[in-house]
Amino acid sequence: MAATIANQDKISLKVLFQKGTYKVIFAEADNNFVDTLFSIIALPLGTIVRILGKSPDQRVNPLVSLQNLRKSLVELPACYLSAEESKFMMLNPRTSIHYGCRHLKLKIDDTEPTKYFICENAGCNPKSRSYFSTCRIARCCHCRKEMTREIKYTDKFDPTQRLHNEDSALRLLSDRGFTDASHLEERTIDIGREQMLILLRAALLLKYPLTYMVFHIIHPIGTPVRSLTCNEEDRSLKTMTSREDFVDFLFGFLEIPLGTVFVESMDDKTYLESLENLYDSIYGMSFERCIKWEYVKPMLTEPQLVWKYVSENQISPLHISEVSSQINYQSTVLGGTMFRSSNVSDCSKYNLTFKDPRVEGKFLKKATKFMITDDLSVTPFSTISAIAIMKESKVPLKDVEHHVVTVGIEEGLKIFSASLKSRSTLSDVLLGPIIEKKKRDAEEVQSLSKKHGGPNMEQIIGLKRKK
Repeated sequence: MAATIANQDKISLKVLFQKGTYKVIFAEADNNFVDTLFSIIALPLGTIVRILGKSPDQRVNPLVSLQNLRKSLVELPACYLSAEESKFMMLNPRTSIHYGCRHLKLKIDDTEPTKYFICENAGCNPKSRSYFSTCRIARCCHCRKEMTREIKYTDKFDPTQRLHNEDSALRLLSDRGFTDASHLEERTIDIGREQMLILLRAALLLKYPLTYMVFHIIHPIGTPVRSLTCNEEDRSLKTMTSREDFVDFLFGFLEIPLGTVFVESMDDKTYLESLENLYDSIYGMSFERCIKWEYVKPMLTEPQLVWKYVSENQISPLHISEVSSQINYQSTVLGGTMFRSSNVSDCSKYNLTFKDPRVEGKFLKKATKFMITDDLSVTPFSTISAIAIMKESKVPLKDVEHHVVTVGIEEGLKIFSASLKSRSTLSDVLLGPIIEKKKRDAEEVQSLSKKHGGPNMEQIIGLKRKK
């Protein structure tokens, strides 16, 4: 796979930039570049985090909390997972447009093609419901043997789009306040997958990602990333302990497609300004003028996950493909080739159902306790590890406070939003109400103290209880 990507053809991109500032005004590209650019919107966040880790440019580092979250999942021991394939499914979410994106000239996603497996025992309960999985280590629901028998898949689905842009370059320059062409310069560059990864990384943090990709210049305008630091007077959340349901909810962030982020924030601007502009461009395009096939647009603006089984604690209303979890397999008639039900008229041999990789709706085992740091690093709970974190952060034990918080829908949405932009995700969301409550309590104590002539703390507590 790596060699294939390295030898891919590059795409020429013609850019017009302002002399002196080296700020890219706009770029001219063919459909191959735009196809790749638009495919980013349909990528799950977990996939974006994974492929960004392969980018050689580390000067801008977006999605730090999600990087930590994915790394925690990769390193999570199998004994904490509810099924053998749970980790694989959480780490490899796919949207329905994934199949078509494999045919792009410049592929930013190097995910291996999906493989399909059934029970190694060919005669396993043929009269019962039969299952397939996309993970080789999954176990059969009937005999518990590994599902290692690979079956072929005939892929007749290609949603690749072809776009053309008829906007006037002169009008575009005028709209951006450029009236003197002598201040502009043109340059043609060749870009491959490495440059596209740099562009994606910049688009997650910067207002002018094309400028960064071409010239590696970060303009001071429009860097809305927040990296909070704490001094001795600040309060920060060092660790949080939780049962498996909250961690299951956090790992669910990785399966959310990027486009879904913008669907859920149609009335509010997100901080991902460059990618939101890209999404709005797709959303505003007409089928007749720009998009080759009508069904491609909703696949980009409302991306669907291929497999229907997601975390029961998933906070985002994800769109799930209706056709991916049921397939027809005819081993004797068609030589072991698998087709979607719409492609085969005789379905009498096998009707396979996608095996649920969860147990009782969860990817993680019940009654498991985890420790989560402020930047969403997750590890199984250990008292020794918690003390080590306190020691590493140089926080005096006398300054450590314990609070019990309840995370509902509102808090969950805020945590997800903060995970896209902050390195102190939990502090940003959960500490505010705690600090406000402490301030109110302090003001109330002060008020009671003045009212009752300066009683001691025990008297004040007694008065508050009576109240």
